[in-house]
Amino acid sequence: MARGGMRWGAGRPGYKVKAETLKRIDVRRWQREGYLRPGNWFSWGWQRDGESTGSIGVRVSGPHAVALEYRIGADGGLRDASQHVPVERTRCGYGGWRCWFACPVCGGRAALLYLRGGRFACRACQRVAYASQSEDLIGRMWRKQAKIES
Repeated sequence: MARGGMRWGAGRPGYKVKAETLKRIDVRRWQREGYLRPGNWFSWGWQRDGESTGSIGVRVSGPHAVALEYRIGADGGLRDASQHVPVERTRCGYGGWRCWFACPVCGGRAALLYLRGGRFACRACQRVAYASQSEDLIGRMWRKQAKIES
């Protein structure tokens, strides 16, 4: 049986890939740090325990899209990949703009895109769950207690 699956109060089954283990890109952070200017080019990387685990090159091709260039694969079988991701902007209630990625698969708005299977897409299209969704009753209680104590 899948871990986390058939006990009372166990939450969702634990067989889905967890969002915390995947590489992701965040349009909110890129907007906040000023990277989404048309014509801008930058590289973005991920680290775990102080060691680089991957990087991508990002080219902002106008106000409504970014082009991602990256390498995927295991040690010996690396291949170059690229992906075009539309960016949508919505007006905020008190002024300004909020940016969203338009998921390349379903077209829905998403602030985060996850890298899985060689492509970036939203959490729903990648069939990704959060780790907290597979916690059992005791795990949820431990998390609530830690939240209260901090």
